[in-house]
Amino acid sequence: MPIEDWAVFSGYNLYSGVDKLSSMTEESRTPRKMTTKELTEAVHNIGSSLNSLAHALSNDIAQIMGVLSGILVHMDLLQTITCPHCGSELKHPKLEGVPEPTHCPNCGSDLDLEEE
Repeated sequence: MPIEDWAVFSGYNLYSGVDKLSSMTEESRTPRKMTTKELTEAVHNIGSSLNSLAHALSNDIAQIMGVLSGILVHMDLLQTITCPHCGSELKHPKLEGVPEPTHCPNCGSDLDLEEE
């Protein structure tokens, strides 16, 4: 395979502007600088890849949380706390070492758990 074929990386030829018959001097081994358009495309591609990765991770975490929630419900280790101020329901595990919530995540009011 000729050098020209494998030197192309993501549409960017590392050897562009170098004469094929020239000797391998220090100048011919250094790649040319990327243009603003090429840099913009590269940054966009990296951003798209990171967004895809973040989306995949959030889907995996949501699946794991669903499984854990199902296990806690099955083992009767999930309690429902109703906020006295806004009425929203909060699911919390009844596990040793996991502190009970003191404030509602929706409205921020105090949860008076001793009265329940």
